[in-house]
Amino acid sequence: DFRLDLYRRIAVNPGAGTAELRELTGASRGQLRYHLDMLIREGKVATVDYRNRARHFVRSQRHTDLEQRILANLRDETPGTILAHHLRNPGATRNDITEWLGLSGPTVIWQMQQFEAEGIVTADREERATRYRLTEDTQEFLNRYTGDPSIARHPSARWDLPVRRHEVLSG
Repeated sequence: DFRLDLYRRIAVNPGAGTAELRELTGASRGQLRYHLDMLIREGKVATVDYRNRARHFVRSQRHTDLEQRILANLRDETPGTILAHHLRNPGATRNDITEWLGLSGPTVIWQMQQFEAEGIVTADREERATRYRLTEDTQEFLNRYTGDPSIARHPSARWDLPVRRHEVLSG
Protein backbone atom coordinates (compact mmCIF):
# COMPACT_ATOMS: atom_id res chain seq x y z
CA ASP A 1 0.00 0.00 0.00
CA PHE A 2 1.46 3.33 -1.08
CA ARG A 3 0.17 5.19 1.97
CA LEU A 4 1.84 2.78 4.39
CA ASP A 5 5.11 3.06 2.43
CA LEU A 6 4.84 6.85 2.53
CA TYR A 7 4.23 6.79 6.28
CA ARG A 8 7.29 4.59 6.82
CA ARG A 9 9.45 6.83 4.67
CA ILE A 10 8.41 9.87 6.70
CA ALA A 11 9.16 7.94 9.91
CA VAL A 12 12.74 7.21 8.82
CA ASN A 13 13.22 10.62 7.19
CA PRO A 14 11.77 13.05 9.75
CA GLY A 15 11.53 16.58 8.40
CA ALA A 16 11.48 15.47 4.78
CA GLY A 17 9.99 17.98 2.38
CA THR A 18 7.42 17.23 -0.28
CA ALA A 19 9.95 17.24 -3.13
CA GLU A 20 12.18 14.81 -1.23
CA LEU A 21 9.21 12.51 -0.58
CA ARG A 22 8.34 12.58 -4.27
CA GLU A 23 11.91 11.57 -5.05
CA LEU A 24 11.91 8.80 -2.42
CA THR A 25 8.58 7.33 -3.51
CA GLY A 26 8.56 8.05 -7.24
CA ALA A 27 4.99 9.34 -6.85
CA SER A 28 3.38 12.01 -8.93
CA ARG A 29 2.64 15.32 -7.24
CA GLY A 30 -1.09 14.57 -7.13
CA GLN A 31 -0.68 11.05 -5.76
CA LEU A 32 1.69 12.24 -3.07
CA ARG A 33 -0.54 15.18 -2.12
CA TYR A 34 -3.61 12.94 -1.85
CA HIS A 35 -1.94 10.37 0.41
CA LEU A 36 -0.20 13.02 2.53
CA ASP A 37 -3.54 14.73 3.05
CA MET A 38 -5.08 11.41 4.11
CA LEU A 39 -2.26 10.74 6.60
CA ILE A 40 -2.68 14.25 8.01
CA ARG A 41 -6.47 13.84 8.32
CA GLU A 42 -5.97 10.50 10.06
CA GLY A 43 -3.67 12.23 12.57
CA LYS A 44 -0.66 10.11 11.65
CA VAL A 45 1.50 12.81 10.07
CA ALA A 46 2.04 16.44 10.97
CA THR A 47 3.16 19.02 8.45
CA VAL A 48 5.20 21.94 9.73
CA ASP A 49 5.91 25.08 7.72
CA TYR A 50 9.62 25.73 8.13
CA ARG A 51 11.22 28.62 6.24
CA ASN A 52 8.29 28.59 3.80
CA ARG A 53 8.67 24.88 3.03
CA ALA A 54 6.46 22.04 4.22
CA ARG A 55 8.26 19.51 6.41
CA HIS A 56 6.63 16.25 7.39
CA PHE A 57 6.87 14.33 10.68
CA VAL A 58 5.22 11.20 12.02
CA ARG A 59 3.16 12.30 15.02
CA SER A 60 4.09 9.29 17.13
CA GLN A 61 7.77 10.34 17.13
CA ARG A 62 6.91 13.50 19.07
CA HIS A 63 9.81 15.77 18.25
CA THR A 64 10.07 19.07 20.10
CA ASP A 65 9.95 22.31 18.11
CA LEU A 66 13.73 22.60 18.41
CA GLU A 67 14.23 19.03 17.21
CA GLN A 68 11.93 19.69 14.24
CA ARG A 69 14.00 22.76 13.31
CA ILE A 70 17.23 20.78 13.61
CA LEU A 71 15.86 17.89 11.52
CA ALA A 72 14.55 20.28 8.87
CA ASN A 73 18.00 21.88 8.65
CA LEU A 74 19.66 18.49 8.31
CA ARG A 75 17.50 17.79 5.26
CA ASP A 76 19.17 20.65 3.35
CA GLU A 77 22.75 20.51 2.13
CA THR A 78 24.21 23.79 3.37
CA PRO A 79 22.63 23.89 6.84
CA GLY A 80 23.18 20.16 7.31
CA THR A 81 26.84 20.47 6.39
CA ILE A 82 27.30 23.42 8.76
CA LEU A 83 25.64 21.55 11.64
CA ALA A 84 27.82 18.50 11.01
CA HIS A 85 30.87 20.76 11.05
CA HIS A 86 29.81 22.32 14.36
CA LEU A 87 29.29 18.92 15.92
CA ARG A 88 32.95 18.16 15.25
CA ASN A 89 34.33 21.69 15.67
CA PRO A 90 32.68 23.52 18.57
CA GLY A 91 33.50 27.21 18.71
CA ALA A 92 34.12 27.58 14.98
CA THR A 93 34.18 31.11 13.58
CA ARG A 94 32.71 32.30 10.28
CA ASN A 95 36.19 32.22 8.76
CA ASP A 96 36.72 28.64 9.96
CA ILE A 97 33.47 27.56 8.36
CA THR A 98 34.06 29.39 5.07
CA GLU A 99 37.61 28.01 4.81
CA TRP A 100 36.89 24.43 5.82
CA LEU A 101 33.60 23.99 3.99
CA GLY A 102 34.18 26.26 1.00
CA LEU A 103 31.09 28.37 1.60
CA SER A 104 30.83 32.11 1.04
CA GLY A 105 31.03 34.47 4.01
CA PRO A 106 27.54 35.93 3.48
CA THR A 107 26.05 32.43 3.24
CA VAL A 108 27.64 31.43 6.53
CA ILE A 109 26.63 34.67 8.28
CA TRP A 110 23.01 34.36 7.11
CA GLN A 111 22.82 30.70 8.13
CA MET A 112 24.37 31.33 11.54
CA GLN A 113 21.93 34.21 12.17
CA GLN A 114 19.06 31.82 11.35
CA PHE A 115 20.48 29.15 13.65
CA GLU A 116 20.94 31.66 16.45
CA ALA A 117 17.39 33.00 16.10
CA GLU A 118 16.05 29.42 16.16
CA GLY A 119 17.97 28.47 19.32
CA ILE A 120 20.25 26.01 17.52
CA VAL A 121 23.52 27.88 18.17
CA THR A 122 24.83 30.56 20.47
CA ALA A 123 27.20 33.29 19.35
CA ASP A 124 30.09 34.39 21.53
CA ARG A 125 31.21 37.72 20.16
CA GLU A 126 34.87 38.42 20.71
CA GLU A 127 36.98 41.38 19.57
CA ARG A 128 37.45 40.36 15.94
CA ALA A 129 35.52 37.13 15.60
CA THR A 130 32.31 35.47 16.62
CA ARG A 131 32.52 31.90 17.85
CA TYR A 132 29.46 29.78 17.26
CA ARG A 133 28.56 26.86 19.48
CA LEU A 134 25.67 24.44 19.35
CA THR A 135 23.27 24.98 22.23
CA GLU A 136 23.29 22.26 24.87
CA ASP A 137 19.91 20.93 23.71
CA THR A 138 21.06 20.90 20.06
CA GLN A 139 24.31 19.14 20.97
CA GLU A 140 22.44 16.53 23.00
CA PHE A 141 19.91 15.89 20.23
CA LEU A 142 22.56 15.64 17.50
CA ASN A 143 24.61 13.23 19.59
CA ARG A 144 21.52 11.03 19.98
CA TYR A 145 20.49 11.48 16.34
CA THR A 146 23.88 10.69 14.82
CA GLY A 147 24.19 7.63 17.03
CA ASP A 148 20.74 6.25 16.15
CA PRO A 149 21.06 3.94 13.11
CA SER A 150 17.27 3.58 12.83
CA ILE A 151 16.98 7.19 11.65
CA ALA A 152 17.89 7.60 7.99
CA ARG A 153 19.80 10.67 7.00
CA HIS A 154 19.44 12.66 3.84
CA PRO A 155 22.56 12.24 1.69
CA SER A 156 23.23 15.97 1.94
CA ALA A 157 23.55 15.81 5.73
CA ARG A 158 27.18 14.79 5.50
CA TRP A 159 28.30 13.30 8.81
CA ASP A 160 31.41 11.90 7.14
CA LEU A 161 32.98 15.31 6.57
CA PRO A 162 36.75 15.33 6.58
CA VAL A 163 38.57 17.56 9.01
CA ARG A 164 39.41 20.04 6.24
CA ARG A 165 37.86 20.57 2.84
CA HIS A 166 41.20 20.57 0.97
CA GLU A 167 41.80 16.98 2.12
CA VAL A 168 38.83 15.95 0.00
CA LEU A 169 40.08 17.88 -3.00
CA SER A 170 43.59 16.41 -2.83
CA GLY A 171 42.45 12.83 -2.13
